[in-house]
Amino acid sequence: MSWSKHRIFLIVFILLFSVELFAFSQGIICIKPLLLSLFLYSILLALASYFVGMRFYIPMINHLPNTYKGQKYIVLTFDDGPNPNSTKALLELLERHEVKANFFLIGKHIEEHADLAKELHTRGHLLGNHSYSHTGFFPISSTKKLRREIEKTNKLLEAISLKKNTYFRPPFGVTNPLIAKVVKDLNMKTIGWSLRSYDTVKSKTQLIQKLKSNLRDGDIVLMHDIESSLDVVEKFIEYAKENGYQFVLLSEFFEKK
Repeated sequence: MSWSKHRIFLIVFILLFSVELFAFSQGIICIKPLLLSLFLYSILLALASYFVGMRFYIPMINHLPNTYKGQKYIVLTFDDGPNPNSTKALLELLERHEVKANFFLIGKHIEEHADLAKELHTRGHLLGNHSYSHTGFFPISSTKKLRREIEKTNKLLEAISLKKNTYFRPPFGVTNPLIAKVVKDLNMKTIGWSLRSYDTVKSKTQLIQKLKSNLRDGDIVLMHDIESSLDVVEKFIEYAKENGYQFVLLSEFFEKK
């Protein structure tokens, strides 16, 4: 059986907390260590939910396998599409630079802009699941609702690609035991990132500087399908190519040939 970091830590925490509880009942320690343990555990759970690099709940793919190190492969990903204000221009930009990218699409956006979603697939880009609604309530939903969201979007994606979708990126990158259970039950690969652009909050100057200074071999780069970052995407692609990087699809590394 594969044990997640969360399960191992939970068992260790329960054992330690039990010892502390026994010591408290015997008057050996006061209540403060117990409260401190609970507080620290809560903080850890919160951090683990947000920071995908911790891989605390889910065995998330944040980087290309080390076996390809030295070949300067990078994975360019875009979240939240299809977007009628940017997807068409982004497609033209990628084609102009002969780059294939990986798009994590929101189910309701696929329904609203099916032509754009189909064009992404037709032009050879990889499509993945980014939930159906992408609301702030997604991370705190029940397993039943989580499964419904993911399966509904899978059906939309599979109607376009005519093959089973196995790629999922959680909204906001947030994970927890319930999301982990649903993803495992559906036998999906959870995709994180090693280089987050923050293109929804940073200025263009800050954004391109961050991407250039932090880009490394094997990175999975997170960007968004938004109009405001199109100029940055082009500059980033030009910089990456000038420095010998090759853009690849996730399917080239995580699907059986």
